[in-house]
Amino acid sequence: MQNISQSLAEQLRIGELELSRRKRLLDFDHTDAANLLECLPLIAPRIGELVNDFYLAQTQQPEISLIIGDKDTLSRLHGAMRRYVTELFSGDYDGEYVSSRLKIGQVHHRIGVSPKLYLSGINQLTGLLETCLQELLAEHEERFLRTRRSLQKLMLLDNQLVFDTYIAALQSEIENVNHQLEEYASSLEQTVAQRTQELTDLSNRDPLTGIFNQRAAQKMFEPLKQLADQSLKPICLWYLDVNHFKMINDGMGHSQGDKVLQQLADTIDQTIKQLPKGAQGYASRFGGDEFCVAIFGLGDAQQQAQIQQFFGRLKAIKAVSLSVSLGAAFYSPGHGIEPTLEDLISRADSLMYMAKAVAHGSGDNEVMMDNLPEDTKVQRIPSRA
Repeated sequence: MQNISQSLAEQLRIGELELSRRKRLLDFDHTDAANLLECLPLIAPRIGELVNDFYLAQTQQPEISLIIGDKDTLSRLHGAMRRYVTELFSGDYDGEYVSSRLKIGQVHHRIGVSPKLYLSGINQLTGLLETCLQELLAEHEERFLRTRRSLQKLMLLDNQLVFDTYIAALQSEIENVNHQLEEYASSLEQTVAQRTQELTDLSNRDPLTGIFNQRAAQKMFEPLKQLADQSLKPICLWYLDVNHFKMINDGMGHSQGDKVLQQLADTIDQTIKQLPKGAQGYASRFGGDEFCVAIFGLGDAQQQAQIQQFFGRLKAIKAVSLSVSLGAAFYSPGHGIEPTLEDLISRADSLMYMAKAVAHGSGDNEVMMDNLPEDTKVQRIPSRA
């Protein structure tokens, strides 16, 4: 990033030491400066004519004529060129001269003069200047030769300075393009990550209710089981379905059936979010009107309390008459064979069907739960909501 408080020479790091080094490399010294200054009185009256000849030849080239564009621009270019030729024979080639040359390069680049066109113009200008000097110094061949040599050195120095600005401008353009590409790549990466996350969420979510699907539930169980094994705290798995769901679909329509499932999913999700501190879990839809809830960190009495709160929330739904049958199976680390998710679901599913048999025709919520530690005892928890 360029510092706009710096001069162009400072930005390009062309100070006094660098300018001196460049002059030495071209063998340009005070003798050359004196040679050129000595010719200023001779060439000054010819500068206007020389500049006219230069632009007359330049405008014959379609590329140059197109860049110049109009009469006013051409007039300004005439004035700038007259000043440039005067400076060539000024004998002063230090900081101010360098700044002037750098600005020439900057302007040429901005208006679209390519390096090949610039060099073509400089070659033409050099030829006109040498022809003019030869005419003015026709009787002083030695003086002409040394002045011409001094002019050639200075023109080479000028070309270096001008092309420094061309190169710097191109580097700046490349940096800008790279910066834009980096921003685009970063934006694209974020978009891809967002879309990937969205697709992952979609693949893990039930489209109707928005809670996790069966596939996600299977992936999430193992980390929860590891947490239970490490902490020696239990997992309770609820498996539940809606009582008389077919009658709701057949009698009230599938849209109402969908609404029932969505309200049930919202109630389950609300229960998960309001678990006591230290407990955690997830809910998923296993298909149709069947749902699975896995809760870590609560004993049987606490689980009973959570189930009763869940039933209470269901009773609070006024839009539809909704009741469920629920089976709850425990996994307690250190007691018996370690079950898989399928094992727990199978046990909870069996308990759920036992609860459904009890609830048959009553319209009440019913739950059957096995005890801690895991054994064959099963208790019915009556609905008090």
